[in-house]
Amino acid sequence: MSPELKAAFDATADQYQRGRPTYSEAAVDFAFEQLELGPWSHVLDLASGGGKLTGALAERAASTIAVEPLQHMRRVFSASHPNIGIHEGSAEAIPMETSSVDAVFVGQAFHWFDPHAALNQIHRVTKPSGGMALLWNVRRDTQDWVKKVWDEIDPFDTTPRGSAERREKAVAETGLFQPLVFAKFPNPQKLTHEQVIARIESVSFVSALETRVRSDALDRIQQILETHPQTRSTALLDMYYETDVYCYARI
Repeated sequence: MSPELKAAFDATADQYQRGRPTYSEAAVDFAFEQLELGPWSHVLDLASGGGKLTGALAERAASTIAVEPLQHMRRVFSASHPNIGIHEGSAEAIPMETSSVDAVFVGQAFHWFDPHAALNQIHRVTKPSGGMALLWNVRRDTQDWVKKVWDEIDPFDTTPRGSAERREKAVAETGLFQPLVFAKFPNPQKLTHEQVIARIESVSFVSALETRVRSDALDRIQQILETHPQTRSTALLDMYYETDVYCYARI
């Protein structure tokens, strides 16, 4: 992620917290089971953002530490999780001791990492018997209003392409982790109209748009919400996600 995109994305930390979903509880349970974790485990939430995943980890592990590079995201995190430690750092330079955690979790972020550097760092901080879980909340455009909203911003999409292929290639090339299993779990969310707008504002490539372009796009989306038959008379809107989980064992 470029410095300009980081700065723009960091500026939407509050919107991210309001509009983004948490992760499927079943998905987190699945990852703990596959990585043989439990209430005795010590885990790291890498690139934690505002802590959308961290709370679920803290409920299941003996200790949970978060690492996040962006200042405003750390501020939002500390307000949401005042009893969980968070450190400034990146996936390419994790500020933790070698072999200090049983597993590293990454929610909605690995596609922004330098995969080789990140895998080396994750391997370093993970115990020999440990593992890694990568999670993404993937939107399902099963409703017309959702499709129309994203049609307004998709032309601006700069998200890295082929990131899954680059990740798996890096896993194979480094030889540091063994893929274990992939699974997906339903993760529906209910949003107010305001939270839908916040959700859109929190999209990295939207946050980086020139101010007038971004404002015009958000105005068009607001118009869709106010006029579409599926949304205009509905206070709480259903947005459907699935939580995708990729589990790996440390080699």
